[in-house]
Amino acid sequence: MSRLFSLDNIKKNIPFTRSRFFYSLFKKNKSHTMLSERHYLNNLRIASMSKGIPGDVVECGVWRGGIIAGIEIGRAHV
Repeated sequence: MSRLFSLDNIKKNIPFTRSRFFYSLFKKNKSHTMLSERHYLNNLRIASMSKGIPGDVVECGVWRGGIIAGIEIGRAHV
């Protein structure tokens, strides 16, 4: 596993204020995802770390698009 995406690195680099924003995205999109709150928020934290990396984000196995909607809004907000 890359050190960039280690759990310790994620916890150190994501401020609590941003976590509140991510939680608001979870509440907005929870009816459109099968992920638990914990997994949803962790995915948003990891995706926010990729903002400076060029390229596209692709979600494979989309159910109703809840996590990819949160990722797109979260990446634009960071």
